[in-house]
Amino acid sequence: MDAAQSSANRERPQLDPVFVFWLVALFLITGLGALPLFFYRIDLSKLTFSSPIPVLVGIGIEITAYAPTLAALLVVAMVPGGGGIGRLLRPVARWRIGLSWYLLALLGPSVLFIVGDLVRVGLGLALPPHWLVIPGAAAIAFLLGALIAGSFGEEVGWRGLGQPRLQARYGALWAAIAVGAVWSTWHLWPALAPGGLNSTTWSDVGLTFVRLIATSIVYAWIYNGTQGSLLIVMLAHAGHNLAVRFVPAADSVQHGDPVVATLYVVAAIAVVLATRSLWLRPLPRWSQDLSANVSPQIADGVTDAGALMADDFCDGRRQHVFAGPQHGGLKEARMTTLESKDGTMIAFDRQGDGPALILVDGAMGTRSSGSKPELAKRLAQRLTVYTYDRRGRGDSGDTKPYAVDREIEDIEILIDKAGGSAFLYGHSSGACLALDATVKLGDKVHKLAMYEAPYNDDPRAQKAWAEYIKNLTEALASDRRGDAVALFMAYVGMPAAQIEGMRHAPFWGGMEAIAPTLAYDHTAIMGKDGSIPTERAARVHVPTLVMNGGSGAPFMLETAKTLSKTIPGAKLRTLEGQSHDVHPEALAPVLVEFFTN
Repeated sequence: MDAAQSSANRERPQLDPVFVFWLVALFLITGLGALPLFFYRIDLSKLTFSSPIPVLVGIGIEITAYAPTLAALLVVAMVPGGGGIGRLLRPVARWRIGLSWYLLALLGPSVLFIVGDLVRVGLGLALPPHWLVIPGAAAIAFLLGALIAGSFGEEVGWRGLGQPRLQARYGALWAAIAVGAVWSTWHLWPALAPGGLNSTTWSDVGLTFVRLIATSIVYAWIYNGTQGSLLIVMLAHAGHNLAVRFVPAADSVQHGDPVVATLYVVAAIAVVLATRSLWLRPLPRWSQDLSANVSPQIADGVTDAGALMADDFCDGRRQHVFAGPQHGGLKEARMTTLESKDGTMIAFDRQGDGPALILVDGAMGTRSSGSKPELAKRLAQRLTVYTYDRRGRGDSGDTKPYAVDREIEDIEILIDKAGGSAFLYGHSSGACLALDATVKLGDKVHKLAMYEAPYNDDPRAQKAWAEYIKNLTEALASDRRGDAVALFMAYVGMPAAQIEGMRHAPFWGGMEAIAPTLAYDHTAIMGKDGSIPTERAARVHVPTLVMNGGSGAPFMLETAKTLSKTIPGAKLRTLEGQSHDVHPEALAPVLVEFFTN
C-alpha cells in the first residue's frame, strides 16, 4: 500500500476507539447488573419501590443505574488516549456558570411539564389528579438520589465522554443524536428483563427514542453553552427526574407520554434553529487543555524552524459556540458576540480601561490559547483589550466561501464596537492580517504592532512554502483534516514520529476541527509564495512597530527589517531572549509603551 492510499485510509471517518470501548463496556456492565433479575426471576412489571428484593438484585439494579459512568471511568483509565479519570471528572466541578443556567437546569423541566398540562387542557386530554405535588420528607430524599444516581450515574458517560468525543469528529448535532440513540437503547434494558415486555409497548419504545434524542440535543446545547459544565447538565437531568415527581402527567406515564416527548422535540428544534449551522461543525473537546498537552511536546521536539509557529497551535479549550444564557467568568473578561456584515457571529472578550486594542491571532490560535489570556490581562491595566476568535475557530461562526475581506470586516465591527477607532496587534500570520486590515480600514486603525509576521523572501523557503500550500490544499479538498494538521506541524519542524504519536492523542480531534482555517491564514492571507508584500506594506500610514524575537528564526529578523524599512516611519524592535512564542511579561510592556506614548 502506497503512502497516499495509507493516508487516505487513515482519514476515512471512523469512530473514536475510546467511544467504541465505552459503548461495549456500557452494555456489558448493564447486562451484568441485570443478571440477578434473571437468576431470581424477578418480574419487573410487578416490582415497586417498596417491594422486598434480594440484596444481590438491589446491587445489580444500582450497577445498571451507574453503568454509563462506570463504563466511562473504566475506559478512560485503561484505554490509551482516554485521558484519565481526573480529566473525565473535572467538568463535574465546573460550577462558575451564570445563574441563568442554574435556573434553566433546575426549573426548566418543571416549567415544560406544566406547559404540557396546559396543552392537555387545550386539547381536552386527561389530566393528572394534581398539577403540583408538594415534596415531603421522602421526596426530599429522592432529590438527593435523583442527582447522584440519575445524574452523576449517567451524565459522566453521556455528556462527559460520549458527546465531547463524537462532536469533535462529527459536529454537536450528529453527536447529540448518536448519544441520544444510545441513551434510548440503554434506557429500554428493563424491557428485556423478566416481565419487562408486559409493561412495555411499541409506542413506549418509539416515544422513548423521540424524547431522549430530543433531550440529548438540549443537553448538548447546555453542555457546550456552559463551557462543558457537567454539573449544569447533571442538574438539568435531575430537574427532569424531579419534575416527573412534582408535576406528574396523567397516569404518571413519562416515557410514553406523547405531550412531554413533543415538547422536548420543540425545545430541541428551538435551540438548533437559534444556534444555526454551528451544530454541524466539528467541535474540539471542552475538557482538553491543549496548552498543557501540546506545548511541552513542541518545546522538547521542535527544531528552530518549528519554533516559529509553536504558539499558533490550537488550544481548543473554549469552543463556546452555542447562544444561550451568558456563562460566568472574570468580570473584566466577559464573552460577547457581534454579527459581522455577512451574518457570521464573532465572539470576543473585552477587559480593561483605556484606548481600544484588538489582538489578532495567528494560525490555529483562539482568544484563549497559549499565553493570550495572560497577555490580555497585563495589557488591560492600561488599555481596553479586545480578544476575539477569528472566524472558523473557538466561539465564532464561519460562513463560506472564505475571503480575506470578510476577516477584515470582522475586525471592523470590533473597531466600531470599540467606538470607531482602535489599535491593532497581530502575532505571526495574525500580524499579516492586521497589516491588511490597517491598509483597508484607513483612519479606523490608529496604530499597528506586528510580531514576527512569517513572510520569507528566501527562494528556497518560498519553494518549500509552495509545496506546503499545494499539499495543504489537496488535503483539505479531500477533507483529510488530520493530514492538513500534520502537514502544518511537519512544515514548522516537528519530527514525523512525534506527529504520528499526536494523531492518537485525545486532543487531536480538536486540532482537526479547525484545520480548514490553515488555508485562511496561509493560502489566502500570506499567499502562495509567502513573500513579503512590500507594495501593500508601503500603503500603511499609521505609526507602526515591527518586532521580532532575538532567539527566533534568523529569517524573522530579515523580514522585520524589510517591513520596518518599507512601512513609512515604522520602528523596529528586537525582544532579546524571545522566540516566536513570546512571553507576555516581555511583550506587554513594549506594547503598552508603544500604544500609550
